[in-house]
Amino acid sequence: MTTETENNIKINKFFNGEMPEEERFEFEKEFAAKPELLEEMRTFEADLIEKYVRGWMNPAEKLKFEKNFLNTEKRRQKVEFSRLLIEEIRQENVSPITETESFWSKFGSLFLTPKIAMATAFSVLLLIFGGWFLTRSFENDKTEIVKNRNTANTEISNLETKVNVETNQVNANQNTNSNLENTSVNAPVKSPTPTIQNSPEPNKTPIRETPKIAPNPVLGLFAGTLRDGGEIKELNLPKNSGGAIFQLNLKIINYKIFRADVTDGNGKVVFRSGNLTPRKAVLNLFVPAKNLQKGDYRINLYGKNSAGENESAADFQFRVN
Repeated sequence: MTTETENNIKINKFFNGEMPEEERFEFEKEFAAKPELLEEMRTFEADLIEKYVRGWMNPAEKLKFEKNFLNTEKRRQKVEFSRLLIEEIRQENVSPITETESFWSKFGSLFLTPKIAMATAFSVLLLIFGGWFLTRSFENDKTEIVKNRNTANTEISNLETKVNVETNQVNANQNTNSNLENTSVNAPVKSPTPTIQNSPEPNKTPIRETPKIAPNPVLGLFAGTLRDGGEIKELNLPKNSGGAIFQLNLKIINYKIFRADVTDGNGKVVFRSGNLTPRKAVLNLFVPAKNLQKGDYRINLYGKNSAGENESAADFQFRVN
């Protein structure tokens, strides 16, 4: 019998209340020391709760589950949280599609009625013909106004030309006579022409553009029960971003202060946070970009108990592309 099969048998007996007290105590110490076994137990627990919430259990399994599993307040809260989450997912997946199909089906059915279809076609033809008629009338009126303006301008310009010619002739005769009388008396004086100096242009210093910093991406992670088809959440980290913000969604808040360790695929701690305070069952964890290379990561979350000691609270998995 393989180790995996033995673990499945023990986990099944553990959750169904079929394990003796001494064996149960030893098994609790075993999965507390082995993270991979703890992950198997959480996966089994998630599947068990989901099977109960969706009604996939037969009467015997349901009775055994309610008797042996729902015997603590913490487990009952997990079941209720899963029930609310599944119901919310169902509503999001069903409601928008129904509304969209009903609206477009009603809108399309209007054009299937013969009377409305004929009225719509007649209205379109009337709009096209009326628009063409108004455009032609506007262009004809505009042409007549331009022609009348040109005629008036031509007549005024001819009149001004005649007046200017006569006035110039009189002024020319008067200037000729006055110049002949004053030539012998007054000599013309030439004033010096001022020179204009161009002021030198100031030196233009090129302005360097500040490189744009990409915004920090946000990735939401859920602990424990339900998984998205067993797939790991993926993070696309831009090159110019300072890091990433992880929204850690908690099912139950049993601690006031948390701490998070980010480990890589080899189990090495690459980042450790300070004290984190939850807000509406969500913890915001910022991890710098220098600590996030391509690969798989795990966030181990610890809660501080009344004695000031850190206890394992939850873990999350993600991948950096």
